Amino acid sequence: MPSVSLVSPPYSSGLLGRIRLCLGLLMAGLLLKGVLTFALILQSHAFLSVLARSAHFGAGTPLFDWINHVHLTLAATGGTAPFLAYSTDSLALAYILFGILFLGPYRDPVRNEWIINFGLLGCVGIFLLAVIAGPLRNIPVFWRWINTSFALACALPLLLCRHYLKLLKHIDHTAQRQRIRKTRRIRLKRQIRNRRSHL
Repeated sequence: MPSVSLVSPPYSSGLLGRIRLCLGLLMAGLLLKGVLTFALILQSHAFLSVLARSAHFGAGTPLFDWINHVHLTLAATGGTAPFLAYSTDSLALAYILFGILFLGPYRDPVRNEWIINFGLLGCVGIFLLAVIAGPLRNIPVFWRWINTSFALACALPLLLCRHYLKLLKHIDHTAQRQRIRKTRRIRLKRQIRNRRSHL
């Protein structure tokens, strides 16, 4: 399949720009999430500070109590068993690697369409994980919905990419057919000229 860079119509370059914008936002979010995951204790402490100043999510609310519980647990295990953080370090690395993975469709979305589909499959996996593993791990219902919202936030730019990519491939296919027809017309004209020259 030809590279998307061969597509020449101006409209196709606009679609390519939209695809790269969506993927760029997605990659930035994944990389940021990966970096923040390396410092979960600091992240939870900062989140608690923001909630404490809120009039609707302060102390005594389910969200504040849950984040406070998570923060205290992370701090306790970090002091007595810091090796447990190695599992979340692996999670942080996975976020970063997933962000780097989307460089493929960012450069050439046509050839690397499978990565976009793989990302959508991962979003479905996050939803299933929240539904199945959430109750088993005593995750509050509202936090499971927050987790699934992250999956939705990743799925939206990927769905837009699929839509723009479908239009881009249609333009590419149309341009190829036009080039083939033009080539055939040129060959036909040459054949007619050659026949007339022999006459």
